[in-house]
Amino acid sequence: MLKPARCSLRSSAVLVRRPSSSTPDVRSEDDVRALVDQTVAQFGRLDVAVNNAGTEGQVGPITDQTADTYAPMFDTNVLGVILSMKHEVRVIQGQGSGSIVNISSTYGARECGGGFGLCR
Repeated sequence: MLKPARCSLRSSAVLVRRPSSSTPDVRSEDDVRALVDQTVAQFGRLDVAVNNAGTEGQVGPITDQTADTYAPMFDTNVLGVILSMKHEVRVIQGQGSGSIVNISSTYGARECGGGFGLCR
């Protein structure tokens, strides 16, 4: 069982620095693994991870959607979080402490008028 996280100004300052200038694709397990490993290599540990990638997908009636139009949104919004947590937890469990924050759209908790994606 992981222990509750303790916050400090020192650890908060680390959050604003990026481990690299590249932008990983959260749909790629190799990219996610590399980002987590680069973070640990640069900073020595992973105290806090914030998973906030998301996309609206193709906006329109659900009856107009296909597996091909739905897959990119699902892969970013769901699979991306799962892959990120997999590798973040791998590191955090080894350290014995750390925190993960997953951020989602409010449309994950309410319907959007018969449409699909983030309705406008």
